[in-house]
Amino acid sequence: MLAALADRPRWRGRPLSGLLRLIFVASLLCWCVGISNYAMPGETTADFTHSSSNDQRIRILKGAISLIQQRPLTGWGLGSFEATFPQALEDVGVTNIESDTATHPHNELLFVTAEGGIVALFGFLLLSGVWLWPCICRLKMTNNNAHHQCEKWFIALMGLPLVIHMMTEYPLYTSVPHLMLLLLLFRIGMPENVMNQVRIPKTVRLGILPVIVLIMTAALVILVAGFDAQRELTRAEADMNEGFIPRLPEHSWKYLTQAERLERDQHLLIANKPGFVRDTESMSLFTVWGNKWLAIHNDADVSAAMIFIAHRRGDYLTAEKIRKRAARVFVNDERFTRGGN
Repeated sequence: MLAALADRPRWRGRPLSGLLRLIFVASLLCWCVGISNYAMPGETTADFTHSSSNDQRIRILKGAISLIQQRPLTGWGLGSFEATFPQALEDVGVTNIESDTATHPHNELLFVTAEGGIVALFGFLLLSGVWLWPCICRLKMTNNNAHHQCEKWFIALMGLPLVIHMMTEYPLYTSVPHLMLLLLLFRIGMPENVMNQVRIPKTVRLGILPVIVLIMTAALVILVAGFDAQRELTRAEADMNEGFIPRLPEHSWKYLTQAERLERDQHLLIANKPGFVRDTESMSLFTVWGNKWLAIHNDADVSAAMIFIAHRRGDYLTAEKIRKRAARVFVNDERFTRGGN
């Protein structure tokens, strides 16, 4: 709607131009309907009403607010949300009914405040204020130009729906397409005369441009390699779940975006190999790594392996502690029910 209003001077009074834009919008709608009906996994349809998500959002909001109330000044630390969230739910008397871990509260404001406290919140608000820059530039142009077209304001606001989406649904740091679209809309919203005021000497441009191209090319190569690594690790994890022993790659630049996941799979592969229970050194190394991993993540497979190792060592107190923590998160996993194997 904002794009249509911003583009109004181009199609107003031109029926053919307006018709072409309607055809484009109709094609997008047909594409979305086709995906929702035929491209969903397991022959399911997309849930546009989100009938089961409202309760989930309320639970997540209550847990995130509880974390903030407990440590409003300092927060819980970078990367602490996933590990501390289940206890926060229990503190407010909310029962987790989904057998899965929550890595993000679907709200960037709550996420930053819960992990970093007031200081991180202040920095986040400063960063968010960058989006007021195009609007401020438009306001200056309006004051200096009585004939300024009001439709130009809608261009500056085109990034607002995406920003709201980030604050209520999808975390920005897990989606490169969202970030690229956000940067593109920010650039579109800037008035051209403001951009033309920035003059960079030609010698500086010639020196900076190759560096920028090199960095962007390297980032693109790493991103594409990350997609390939993601598919490879997904297949390996599926094989491990079926009881097979897959061959995992070694750490290299191709796995920069999946380094943490690769490290996890390598340790689980060692734990699944025959003879692991007789190798004291391997169990000790896995225990050291597992304690570090579970301090940040809620992981059913790692928790089950740590419980098994604790039982082998006769450390039933540690095993019960890990079981209780995992049972709060993975409520439907029989491995963590009392008396489960």
